[in-house]
Amino acid sequence: MLPEDVQGFLLSQDAEPLLALARDFAGGPLELVESLRRQVAAPIASAVAEQAALQVRGRTKFALADRMRFTRDALEASTGEVLARHRAQRFSAYPRVMDLTCGIGGDLLSLAQAADTVGIDRDLTRLRYARHNLSVHGRDAGLLCADVSRWVPPSPAYLLDPSRRERGRRVTQLTGLEPDISLVDDLLGRRAALAVKLSPALDWGRLPWQAEAELVSYAGECREAVLWFGELSTARVRATVLPEGASLTGDPEARAPVRPPEGYLLEPDPAVVRAHMVGVLAARLGAGALDPEIAYLVADRPHETPFATAYRILEARPFGLKDLRSRLRELGRGPVVVKKRGVAYDPDEIRRRLKPQAEGPEVTVVLTRLGSKPWAILCERLSGARPGPTNQPTSAPNSRLEDTVSTK
Repeated sequence: MLPEDVQGFLLSQDAEPLLALARDFAGGPLELVESLRRQVAAPIASAVAEQAALQVRGRTKFALADRMRFTRDALEASTGEVLARHRAQRFSAYPRVMDLTCGIGGDLLSLAQAADTVGIDRDLTRLRYARHNLSVHGRDAGLLCADVSRWVPPSPAYLLDPSRRERGRRVTQLTGLEPDISLVDDLLGRRAALAVKLSPALDWGRLPWQAEAELVSYAGECREAVLWFGELSTARVRATVLPEGASLTGDPEARAPVRPPEGYLLEPDPAVVRAHMVGVLAARLGAGALDPEIAYLVADRPHETPFATAYRILEARPFGLKDLRSRLRELGRGPVVVKKRGVAYDPDEIRRRLKPQAEGPEVTVVLTRLGSKPWAILCERLSGARPGPTNQPTSAPNSRLEDTVSTK
């Protein structure tokens, strides 16, 4: 924790020109601190350098990050404004909402626009930064320093975002959360509306409560799962794709008919896969599945949809490295994107050994299985199609391997 005088300086207007200097500094971190020490004391210089680095990182989540204040762990855990605005919409019907672990205010900023809001956190530094960040955005909310694991004020609606890190590692189970997940049972006993943010890696089908599970992706990455309880629940399960704001609901047990790799390949968004909505999407698009256990779809025409990335299938062939390398050269294809699903190959190693040409149109090689044998599907992403997911666990439920990697 920073000393009081250092925190006070960071929150003052006097810090702004130094933070601007630090964000634009062209040298290394040691040179930056030495430069700042010519103007302020060493502890303040170090704090300014770190805060400026956090502001630069915060730009991926907040448009006004350069004017906001962060702690390292709070920024890592905070909700970006696109996701927060989406979530806050459901709370607009309630006269008051309590953000029970508000941190530096990622959700608080949007909730304060939707309803009378109170942010609670046991960390006073985070609350000070939350107050500053509210001011930067011209918004107002009540702030309360308290430990919600011991006491929660009454309210008609709550948002709970338990910390999902333990000893620096990301927690993907219900154990190890802070505050303890047992708080959910206490809040449900109050018959209040409740939303709980959890890791998207959780098996939401085995959670001990009846709630809507919303899997949310942003820019091709499944960022979070939100459980909606009580009046906030609107479906059994939902896949939401941002920034488009598109949602897909239906029966997660639905399965798509198997079709051969001809026409167009559709790569479902990670939120669709995590929500077990691949079969629902297939029915909506009139598509089939490459394999019952692998989350690629095949259609006879291209589809413009926020729920999948479309590729034109050039050809499909049993996978052999030498054969594939020779075929790519015959086709005159240049940069190669390698994706895999349902096989254990290393995409980086495969791409290196393919020795792609420096020139020629890009080709996407999808390594997967048809039945029990590995196949290579050569595709080209359609012009204007949304980028496919990268480094995401995007296989279908109960699939043989749950990962897709794209490299260039």
